[in-house]
Amino acid sequence: MPGSGLMSSQSPKQERFVYPSKGGVAGEVGDLRKDIENELAALAALALEDFGAAALDIADVNGIKEVFQSLNATAVTYSGAELDGVVGAGAMSPPRNVTVTTGAGGTPGESPSEATITGVDVAGLALVEVLALSQSAGEDTGVKLFARVDEVALKDDGTGTGAALEVGFGDLVGLSKAAVALASLAAPALIHEVVDTAVATNGALSLPATNAPYGAYIPNGGVAAVKYAIIYPYNPSA
Repeated sequence: MPGSGLMSSQSPKQERFVYPSKGGVAGEVGDLRKDIENELAALAALALEDFGAAALDIADVNGIKEVFQSLNATAVTYSGAELDGVVGAGAMSPPRNVTVTTGAGGTPGESPSEATITGVDVAGLALVEVLALSQSAGEDTGVKLFARVDEVALKDDGTGTGAALEVGFGDLVGLSKAAVALASLAAPALIHEVVDTAVATNGALSLPATNAPYGAYIPNGGVAAVKYAIIYPYNPSA
């Protein structure tokens, strides 16, 4: 029972099992824990990501919100049914990065300078990214991996008559474990990669510090409408 003092006066049967500065059962348990830590330290923790029986969705410039005119003089927020893309405010599994595209007619300074994306990550925790927009024609790409987008908020500093914008998802595929780099490498390494039904060797991984929360898988040439599975080292304490 807690606080009973049971076994508190016991001594180890083998003195070599005594943990430094401790004796009795506490010493033996402490030494056993240290032995286990030393043995497991050399073992790699590997994660298997099977991205499902269905093919992954290719990047979609308006998968979250269809084309709309930005309101330049007023900050505006879109959520719920206003996120009317094919995914909209629904789940993205696996998580993906968010993109904001300004139409071909956009001119410098016409679109807002920022879009704040609010949602959740693969663990269901809040995730926010402030995406700087180029304010002219082109695509601006986020680096965080969203499992769901709840809200898109635009800054009120656009000029002109309003830019045509659309919000979608890109080619970064979010991991469910925190990828780590082996000691000899600057970036995480794929231990095994399968694209559709063939073994591949040309995809890449990124660290959590680059693509929050756990890093990303980047298929060679961008996501294709095929199946993917990977094995990679991860940090079990993250």
